[in-house]
Amino acid sequence: MEQKEIIEMLKQKLQEKEEELLKKNTVIEVLEAEKEVIQQENQENKEKIKELEEKLQTVKPATSTMSTQAMELPAPVIDLSENAKDALFTLLNVRNTLKTENPMQKIQEVADRLSENSCDKQTQITATCEVKLFERKANFYINAVNSHIKWVLVQSTLPSNWDPCLPEFPAYSQKFQAAYKSILKSDPPKICETLLKAPLEELEDTECVICSDDMESFEGTLKCEKCKRRYHDGCIKNWFKVKRTCPMCNESMLDEEEFPQLS
Repeated sequence: MEQKEIIEMLKQKLQEKEEELLKKNTVIEVLEAEKEVIQQENQENKEKIKELEEKLQTVKPATSTMSTQAMELPAPVIDLSENAKDALFTLLNVRNTLKTENPMQKIQEVADRLSENSCDKQTQITATCEVKLFERKANFYINAVNSHIKWVLVQSTLPSNWDPCLPEFPAYSQKFQAAYKSILKSDPPKICETLLKAPLEELEDTECVICSDDMESFEGTLKCEKCKRRYHDGCIKNWFKVKRTCPMCNESMLDEEEFPQLS
């Protein structure tokens, strides 16, 4: 076998190994994201169990002399307070948005659009995984909405500042957004935009973690666009002499073309 053929064969094997590694990394990312969703679900279930246990303690046990006729009486209709009505109205609006905009169908359409415009196997895997992950998170959100509606319907009163504390409605992963924008030259269309929480632009914590001093204003500071942490210009410039990434999240903060890799 000629040397050229051996080199080509090795290149082919290397490419196959790289593709296999990319697939494994994608699977790991999806599993980690699913783990996060499961942890959220577990926390939600724990809170529901605790809430039910507290309610059971306040309910008087039914007497053994209760007649069959009394047991068959329908549950009384609860007259909801204005606060309860407002909360119910908000939750029903959320459920209506989910029904009319059909997020499950939309994520499939967006992912299909990406797959159809790319022959890259890794991109197609990313699109498939995005659908599965989005659907899981969306189902978790939908179940939370329905549970809150059922709960509000049996509450005669609610405090004016009551917050349902719904989980975050799923947004696209950064990997999927990057792939979509790279191939289709635009951001993917937002799904149920009214349910998405506005991204956090500034942190309440104003401490520069490099020097441990607080920043009195944004002037003379530099912000990491990923974690939103700010640093004094002088502090971060000294930091960049050693590293080029954010001290908190390790995201690159310097343009690769303008600032080549440090030797």
